[in-house]
Amino acid sequence: MTRLFLLAHQDDEIGVLQAIRAFRARGEKAVCVFLTDGGFAGVSPERRNKESGRVLAALGVDDDDIHFLGQRAGIGDGRLVEHLDAALAGASGIAAGYREVDGVVVHAWEGGHHDHDAAHLAGRALAKKLGVVAASRQFALYRAGADGRGLRF
Repeated sequence: MTRLFLLAHQDDEIGVLQAIRAFRARGEKAVCVFLTDGGFAGVSPERRNKESGRVLAALGVDDDDIHFLGQRAGIGDGRLVEHLDAALAGASGIAAGYREVDGVVVHAWEGGHHDHDAAHLAGRALAKKLGVVAASRQFALYRAGADGRGLRF
């Protein structure tokens, strides 16, 4: 089984570390897609990519399953809402490269950061396109539920 994690920025994996660890412990594939280049305040996208890559590698995510779509597509940090079509098309193309994607995990709509909310829209659209809405989850970074589990769409 393959779970697709759509993340707005490099470092947003902090919200799903335990989920990724659990998937990998069960031998399931965790595919991480970063939707923006993550570059901000003078920090380069390359540096952000390396930082997130090291974290994900420590969790057992294969290099081939980490996709820096935002950098490749020229989607700057803070600009995801302006590039939703490109983000959805890119994420769909990545998903098509895997035999079976059984669910999407994406940011919850929280009003805390516009890139996170835009990622939520892309994630919902992708889950619908793949026919995996019921198995997909959203995660909160600002308003986590009391039990800390992923919330259904």
